[in-house]
Amino acid sequence: MKTKLFVILILIAQFYGSNKNLFAQPSYPEDLVPAYANLKYAELSTTQVLDLFIPEGDGPFPLLINIHGGAFSFGGKEMLDVPIARELLNNSIAVATINYRLSGEAIFPAAVEDAKAAVRFLRSNAEKYKLTPGKFIVFGQSAGGHIVSMLGTCGDDIK
Repeated sequence: MKTKLFVILILIAQFYGSNKNLFAQPSYPEDLVPAYANLKYAELSTTQVLDLFIPEGDGPFPLLINIHGGAFSFGGKEMLDVPIARELLNNSIAVATINYRLSGEAIFPAAVEDAKAAVRFLRSNAEKYKLTPGKFIVFGQSAGGHIVSMLGTCGDDIK
């Protein structure tokens, strides 16, 4: 038993040692470039930006807004599921992916406020970006899923 534990610890150490960029921010592949990168949707923090991918065509397009996971403490808008984004774009659905203030910068409900601000920004600029404001859907992974559920339930309780 001690030998197995020792081997597992060695493997973990090797993995972390060989992956110096383990927590580095991911990036998009070369063939997936946002039409609009780092759009500022609010003014409280430099982290309040989003990337917007627009499909080919005249639009207006429905929009899926992606909110990344990361235990509210790490991650970023680049944590977008690339195959899903490509499939959406190929089916004439625009994709936005947002950054929000992480827990080290601001406490709850800051991330929810940021998501709401991003939705308001996209709706108010829908014509400019060829979006259909009545056809937005929000999707999130892990912490992002929690933020999405709060968007759908908090109403005006959180601005």
